[in-house]
Amino acid sequence: MSNIGSLAVDDVECCISNALCSPTWRLNNLYKVRNKSGDVVTFKPNPVQKDLFDNMHTRTVIPKARQHGITTAVALYFVDCCMCTPNLRCAIIAHRESDALKIFATKIKFPIEHLDEDLKPYFPKVKRITSELVEFSNGSVLYADTMVRSDTLNHLHISELGKMAAWYPVKCEEVRTGAFPAAEKGQIIIESTMEGNFGLMAEISNKAYKLKERRKSLGPKDFKLLFYPWHASADYQLDDKETLDNASEELLEYFRDLDEIGVSLTDKQKTWYLSEFELLGFRMKQEYPSTYEESISTASESSFFGKYVAAAKYEKRVCALPHDSHSRTYASFDIGIGDPTAIWVFQIIRNEIHFVDYLEKANEDIAYHMNWLARKSYAIDRIVLPHDAKAREKSTGLSYEDFIRNNFQYKTMTLDRDAHEILGIEQAWKTFPKCYFDRDKCATGIESLTFFAREYDRVHERYLGKSVHDKYSDGAKSFIYACEAIDTLSQDSSTMSLDEYRKLKARHRRIV
Repeated sequence: MSNIGSLAVDDVECCISNALCSPTWRLNNLYKVRNKSGDVVTFKPNPVQKDLFDNMHTRTVIPKARQHGITTAVALYFVDCCMCTPNLRCAIIAHRESDALKIFATKIKFPIEHLDEDLKPYFPKVKRITSELVEFSNGSVLYADTMVRSDTLNHLHISELGKMAAWYPVKCEEVRTGAFPAAEKGQIIIESTMEGNFGLMAEISNKAYKLKERRKSLGPKDFKLLFYPWHASADYQLDDKETLDNASEELLEYFRDLDEIGVSLTDKQKTWYLSEFELLGFRMKQEYPSTYEESISTASESSFFGKYVAAAKYEKRVCALPHDSHSRTYASFDIGIGDPTAIWVFQIIRNEIHFVDYLEKANEDIAYHMNWLARKSYAIDRIVLPHDAKAREKSTGLSYEDFIRNNFQYKTMTLDRDAHEILGIEQAWKTFPKCYFDRDKCATGIESLTFFAREYDRVHERYLGKSVHDKYSDGAKSFIYACEAIDTLSQDSSTMSLDEYRKLKARHRRIV
């Protein structure tokens, strides 16, 4: 941030007002805000806001608990930048118009209009101010809106990107393709409570989290992760011994688990959490996460399978899952034509379905995928195919199903087309509680299930029973086909004699 010399104030006045030359001093003493009680007070950064000012990067992503005041801090930081540096363009994006107008009115316009009269001569004048934009006499501009289009920005803040990704996925893609390029050479600060482990917010946060865990240096387009849990706030404390004494064993165990990973809570913090839990229940981990892993463990209604994946992880059904050599093995295909082909390898073992391997590959012919299956140490008893595998090429008269049977000698099962997509999804919902996944081999497939999203009807503001066609669709649909085939495949015995196994292995042991 530039010093006061850029304010067009003469050198003598600048020396007299040394304090104004310090960005830290200005952000601790200049700006008025309304506190949670509605009183007008001088802004003093709380510990989270102070940490943000000290550690923000050229690109910063902030997954967080509610009400740490991140947007307030960033808005005041942008106001300060604009008043102290000429010709800046700064923008704040909110997920709804009402939120954008509120941010501008309370966090931008209010502190500007309540600047101390004695200090106003040291700063540029307000040339123009509306309900969403302020322009200063030094040429700097700051505005709040629901999107940035055809602009070049020095500073960009995106508020509640997680909610935007969940509620307005089309608008979220505009952020990726429009807002980010607008601030290509500027500073980008993103903050949000998480809405599950899917969408643009989760995508950026997860990548930043991995970089932080691996202690890798950040590249020019990498985001720095600053995670702020609920217990980072001094406000989240409550003195009520009776509430703590009556805590359930489940929540007491939760506190003990936190303590084991280094999150030690005071009795007052535990009491506050217990009281809030009574109101929010399972949504506590979304609104008030204790750890980053918690913040991405919840699922919102935009994901078809998000809550089922979260449940599988919680119940430890995502684990090390070895192949059972005495059970039949199946493969389910989603055939990619222009898209990746996705294959789930699974076994039915009594009442459980074990997904032991996964492949997703684009721009490869059928021989590539057959060769991948042939290299396994086990044989595939049957391949499950979608309805379009029966479509025949005009030149050869052969279908995808024919090709697999004739050239590679696999038995196949081709599903009928569902009258509606949601019918297959509902079958997958019913099957999911019986599903187990190999944590490592199926990682990409699990990600596809987590991010498989509903279409959003922006006119009626509701989610539909149709899926978004994106890079996560193929793996999710291949999983759905597997679930639809389970009842038929279960009619075969899940186990086989040693003689049957040897014959099956010999039949499929070949070079492709």
